[in-house]
Amino acid sequence: MQFTIIDDQNDGISVYKSSGDAGYTVQEGDYISVTGTIDQYNGLLEILVDGITLINQNNELVSPTVVTQLNEETESQLVKIENVYLKDLTEWKGTGESANITVTDGVNEYLMRIDNDCDLSTAAVPDYVFNLTGIGGQYDNSEPYTDGYQIFPRYASDIDKITKVNNIDNKVNIYPNPASKNLFIEGINNENCTIEVLTVTGKSMIKVTNNTDIDVSNIPCGSYILKVKTDSGVANKLFIKQ
Repeated sequence: MQFTIIDDQNDGISVYKSSGDAGYTVQEGDYISVTGTIDQYNGLLEILVDGITLINQNNELVSPTVVTQLNEETESQLVKIENVYLKDLTEWKGTGESANITVTDGVNEYLMRIDNDCDLSTAAVPDYVFNLTGIGGQYDNSEPYTDGYQIFPRYASDIDKITKVNNIDNKVNIYPNPASKNLFIEGINNENCTIEVLTVTGKSMIKVTNNTDIDVSNIPCGSYILKVKTDSGVANKLFIKQ
């Protein structure tokens, strides 16, 4: 048996037992206590089960965290990647087999793992733009285990079809880049807009509306994504705070 337990802060760990079910039938929303030994399998932290105790049931699930990168922080968390599509439609099997499939938002690429126990393994190819929800995973068989991050959708509804978003990356310009205090945005004219500064793992740092002059002086130095949403589309621009 293998499943993921997640706490109220959306931090989790993989639970694994090589044979048997420890007297427990896995059900979403169960509140349980797990005893066992901490181990790792190809970089994925896990508990090798000794025992499982059911405490109560029908608990509300955590909401997924919206991210733009899969890494150690997203491992065994419930995460969502927005506005993605299959990079290569021929990777989709739909024959009941497990498969690794690359999805992209046009800027970043992510590895989606379809497990053969998931109903998506027999579903028709999703040839459209969608929001993708799933459990963060990892499969890296060599030290130092800092690669091979994946997202595991749990069932068909984790691929949520959306109306295709118009990409306006070429229309929007930001300067200066790197920036130390103020970041200026050009190309959105008089449109209504929402501007959001995100870390590369998707954490929101700044969010403003109808403002083309963003003060970034109070965020730590590093790389960030500036997401610009207007009436005509969405742009994602990478910038460096120095």
